[in-house]
Amino acid sequence: MTINYILSPNQPVKQLLDWQSADPKHFFLLKKADGMNALLLPGAQATANFSSPLQYQSLQVGSDLTGTFVYQIDFKYSHDNDQTIQKLLGDNAVMAGDIKGKASGVIWTFWESQKAVNDFVTGKTFESLQSLIQEPYTIFYRRVMTIDDMDEV
Repeated sequence: MTINYILSPNQPVKQLLDWQSADPKHFFLLKKADGMNALLLPGAQATANFSSPLQYQSLQVGSDLTGTFVYQIDFKYSHDNDQTIQKLLGDNAVMAGDIKGKASGVIWTFWESQKAVNDFVTGKTFESLQSLIQEPYTIFYRRVMTIDDMDEV
């Protein structure tokens, strides 16, 4: 199953919010300090509205993706580590692998507060995760639910 990740979508924010409102379990509008991206999980209704998303193979999709704060980790890994990495992740995480079979992946974790993100990043699970991945690159997002959220990161 495919996960689509759209960098800097060019559709109006109102349209993006409408798509997310219609499909909140599959469509995530994510704001960062210097822009916005969209994460579309398998089954997202709005997928056809984007012409060139980055595509990933779904490896794990948690059942509790409700947090407002999203911590993304892009990384490289050994293929034999993917299942070990998945075991470290909770129901608040999505893990995707490169669709072309390369040993690179992305994890999105969803949190209710910035403190919860900080606790994760300074905790044992993250420490264990770091021992299994190489070249991590992280991004912090806030999920945009209303037009007023556009001012916050």
